[in-house]
Amino acid sequence: MSLNKEARRWFACLLIYDLILQRKGELQAETVQVADAAQAWRLGRERYPHSIRGVVRRDGSRSIS
Repeated sequence: MSLNKEARRWFACLLIYDLILQRKGELQAETVQVADAAQAWRLGRERYPHSIRGVVRRDGSRSIS
C-alpha cells in the first residue's frame, strides 16, 4: 500500500467535531477533524484554554468549510 493510500485511509477514519468557544460573551464554533472526542477536548484546551466550553460531534453529512 502506498503512503498516499494509507494517509487517505487514516484521514477517512477521522471524525468531525465542533469546538464550542466563548469569546467576548458570545458562543462560537470551530470545526476540527480528529480521531475521537477526547482528542477534540485536548485540542480545544491546547488552543483555547480560557474559552473552550464544549465539544459536539457532527453527524458527518456536512462538509468542513
